[in-house]
Amino acid sequence: MLTPMSGFDEVIKVPHKNHTYFLGIFGRYDCLHVQCNNMGSMGSGGAILTVANAIDEWKPKVVLMIGVAMGSDEEKQKIGDVLVSETIISYENQRLGKSKIVQRGAIVSSGNILLNRFKNVTGWTCKLEDGTQSKELFGQILSGEKLIDNLILRNKILKVFPQAIGAEMEGAGVYAACKNKNVSEWILVKGICDYGDGKKSLNKVQRQNLAAQCATSLCYKVFESSVGFKDAGL
Repeated sequence: MLTPMSGFDEVIKVPHKNHTYFLGIFGRYDCLHVQCNNMGSMGSGGAILTVANAIDEWKPKVVLMIGVAMGSDEEKQKIGDVLVSETIISYENQRLGKSKIVQRGAIVSSGNILLNRFKNVTGWTCKLEDGTQSKELFGQILSGEKLIDNLILRNKILKVFPQAIGAEMEGAGVYAACKNKNVSEWILVKGICDYGDGKKSLNKVQRQNLAAQCATSLCYKVFESSVGFKDAGL
């Protein structure tokens, strides 16, 4: 959903080192888009290095991770509902003792200004497969290197983190990179594409496309708002 910047006929494409960057306008703001080369936070193409490199090269004021995620409750959530991180937790950080496992992942908060803008967006709509509208869901999002598609494993994880609204694979890396580079305003916005229950392959492409479209449209609505970020000093 990028549009060309003033004075240009098209979005600017900049291949640089291990990544390709796209420069344009998103809503009302200059925007840099870059995609991780692989899923997860770790690895040469993961979220940590991708975000850290982008911050070093382009000095963004905010970092927005858009994508797809696993929902936590198929009875209360729908495919295409959008998860917005109030907090994230790296659920795989553990101390493996003789008698018990102790969770050691820190719960970290998203940027205050970004979270406020998402919570106060108005006029956003995104139609789902059943004709209803996508909903924003705010809360704790789990982040780890596992691609969860096993009902028993999913339930085991959610039993430890009953407040979680979903799980994904890049958030911990986004936080780590932003923390290291002193970027305080970051947030995860991800559409639900499955529930980690062993049915990930069911209409996979269609569901992922819908989830990504809903997440992107929500972000666009926030960033085109007249209640912008410049007045907050960003």
